[in-house]
Amino acid sequence: MFSRESVASANAALTILATGASAVALALAQFWGANPDHLDRLLIVLFAAYCAWETRPALQALPPKPVRLGYLPLCLGAVAFPVGWFLHAQVGAKPVVLWWLAGAWLLAASGFTLVVGGWGHLRRLAFPLGFVLFALPVPNRILIPLQLNLQSITTTLAAWALPILGVPVERWGFELRLPGGTLGVVEECSGVRSVTALTAIAALVAFSRGFRFARGLLLVLASIPLIAAVNAVRVVISGLLQEYAGQDFVRGHRHEALGIAMILLGLGFILGLARLLGSKQGAPITHADEPQASATPALRAGVGSALLLACAAVATVAGQFLGAGAERELAATAPLEQIPHEIGRWKATNLDVPAEISGMLTPDGILRRVYADLGYEVHVWVIYWSSTNMVKGYHHPDVCWANRDYTLARRERLPIAAGGGTVPVTVREFARGTDRQLVLYWTQEGRRVWSDADEMRVQATGDTHDWLGERLFRREPPAATGRLVVLLGTQVWGDGTAIRTQTLELAAKIADELYRVCPWAAPPE
Repeated sequence: MFSRESVASANAALTILATGASAVALALAQFWGANPDHLDRLLIVLFAAYCAWETRPALQALPPKPVRLGYLPLCLGAVAFPVGWFLHAQVGAKPVVLWWLAGAWLLAASGFTLVVGGWGHLRRLAFPLGFVLFALPVPNRILIPLQLNLQSITTTLAAWALPILGVPVERWGFELRLPGGTLGVVEECSGVRSVTALTAIAALVAFSRGFRFARGLLLVLASIPLIAAVNAVRVVISGLLQEYAGQDFVRGHRHEALGIAMILLGLGFILGLARLLGSKQGAPITHADEPQASATPALRAGVGSALLLACAAVATVAGQFLGAGAERELAATAPLEQIPHEIGRWKATNLDVPAEISGMLTPDGILRRVYADLGYEVHVWVIYWSSTNMVKGYHHPDVCWANRDYTLARRERLPIAAGGGTVPVTVREFARGTDRQLVLYWTQEGRRVWSDADEMRVQATGDTHDWLGERLFRREPPAATGRLVVLLGTQVWGDGTAIRTQTLELAAKIADELYRVCPWAAPPE
C-alpha cells in the first residue's frame, strides 16, 4: 500500500503545476487584452487542455517507469519560472517573457512526467504540451520577415490576377491603385494571422487523424503556401467588390466576414490535404502482457518533485514582490499633452489618431498635431511607451514609406541642440514621382538615442533583448527607461534647403518642450 504522504506529495506536485499553468494563462490573457487580434489563441489553450484530458485512460493503462533524467528539465523549469515571473512583474506580458514562462513551465511539466511516469507517459502528452506553443505570439525575428514576405507575395498575386479578371491595376509598393480607389495590403492583411491560426489547425488535424511526427510536420509545412494563396484570393475578392459593389463592401464587418470566410476556405484546403496524405492510425498500445512495475518509485519521485516545485512556487511569489518593487522605481511618465500648441510662430492643430494605429502600436500615449505658420505644414508625431508596457512590432519610416512605393532619395544624420544636450536626428527625403517628402525621426530609450546600428538591427529582427540583462543583473541605480519616438514630416519643393532648415529648428523646439515634460528623457550634456 502507498503511504498517504506519498500520494499527497504527488497530488501537491500536480496542483503546483496546474497553478503554474494558470499563471501562464493569466499572462497570455494580459497580452490578448492588449492585442485583441490574438484572442483566438484562447481556443488553442482550451484544445491543448482537452487533448491532455483525453489522454487520461491511456496514461492510466501505462505502467510507471520513472526516469531520473527527468530531474534535469524539472530543475531547469523550476529555476527558470520564478525568474520569468520576476521579469513579468516588471515589464508585463512582453512576447519574450511569455515564451520564457511557457518554456519554463513545459520543462517542469515534461520533467515531472518523466520522473513519475517515464518516456511512455511523456510521448502520450507530447502533443498537448507542444500544442500550447501555438498560443504564444510569434517572435519579431520571425514575424517581421514573414510579414514582409507575405505582403509581397499577396500583393504580387493580386496585381497579377485582377487584370485577368478585368480590373486594371497599378501597383505602388504594397498598395494597389484600382479605378475605384486604393486597396492597401497592410500588415493586418498580410496573412500572418491566417498562418498562425491555420498552422495550429493543421497540427490539430494531424493529431486527430493519428499522423506520426514526420507526416504531421509535412501537413503543417504544406499548409503555409496554401494559406498564402488563400490570402491572395481574399485581396482579389476585395478588389472585385470594391470595383463592382463599392468601397463599403471592403470595410468594417464585411471585411472581417470575408477574412473569416477565407480562414474557413483555408481549413477546407487543409482537411483536403490531410485526406490526400492519408491517416495511418496505429494499433492501440496495450500492456496486458507486461509485468506491472511497482509504483513506489514513481510516488517517491513525486515527493522529490513536490519539494522542487514547492520551492519554485515560493520563489515565484517572491519574484512578484521584488519585480513589482523594482518596476515602481523604473516607472516613467510622459504628459505629452503639455507640449504647447504655440511654439514661436508655429501654431498647432490636434489630429485624431486612427484606431488602427493605436491598435497596431499599443502605446501609452500618442501626440499627433499639425504645426503651421511659415507657409507650409509639418505633421508631428510623438509616441510613448512606458517601461511596463510592450512595444508591438516596429514601424520605421524606411519601412512605412517604402511600403507606399517611395524611394529613399536622401539620408543624413544631423545633431540638434535640445534639453541641455545634443540629439542626433535622422533626416530623410523620400520621392515618388514628383512627390517629395521630408522626414525627421529619432527613437530613444530613456536618455539614450538610438544609433543607426540600433535602427537597422531592429528593422531587420525586431526589438533587441538587451534589456533582459539590465533587468536581471543591475549594477547601477535604476533609471526610467520609457521609449519615445518622434517624427516630423512635410512636403518638399524646390531645392528644399529652407524647408529643411526651418523644420530642423522646429524639431529642436519640440524636443526642448518634450524634455521639459519628460525630464527623464533629456539627453546627457
